[in-house]
Amino acid sequence: MALPEPMPARTIGSFLIERQPEQLTVTLQHQGNFTWNALGFFAFMASSVLVLGLIATLKSAQWNVVSSADFFAPQKNHFGFLWLVSTLGLLIGFPLYLRHVYKAPITFVFNARNGTIFRNAELVTRFRRVEGIRVQERHDPAGRYLYALSLLHTDGHEQAIYEVYEEREALTLANEIATYVKRPVTFK
Repeated sequence: MALPEPMPARTIGSFLIERQPEQLTVTLQHQGNFTWNALGFFAFMASSVLVLGLIATLKSAQWNVVSSADFFAPQKNHFGFLWLVSTLGLLIGFPLYLRHVYKAPITFVFNARNGTIFRNAELVTRFRRVEGIRVQERHDPAGRYLYALSLLHTDGHEQAIYEVYEEREALTLANEIATYVKRPVTFK
């Protein structure tokens, strides 16, 4: 089997395509969705924690709470306890949210040397079992056209690759993959 020529890395929509003679790598580029809404929500939560801390300090002075153990005790100073819990929740929750938003990219590797296809280092199938690449036209809940790109293999199994609103982007990516694995593209 003749191997395809190497090409410089290029982008197709949100994907980075790296084509080498023995391997095609299709990577969904980093799409962190940390928006102004999330930043505003974080600022609101941080200011709420600050207000709870101020109320806890004022109430501890009003109720004559003298030890630090009493400051955070739910029976003696419930605002201090709420402040402690919300601070810990914010310190744990915000990094988890960032990790979720900036998660590792999805990578498909088509290896011509051993005829395998991997998704994030997990074997999907082998080239000989690939039946084709399908682009299916669907509607999203708002009624707009959505194009789902998938890999058909092993007598009816389907591996979803990507969904996009741009038809040209879906077809270009489908043709790039189909050319490499030497299978047809079907459009429904």
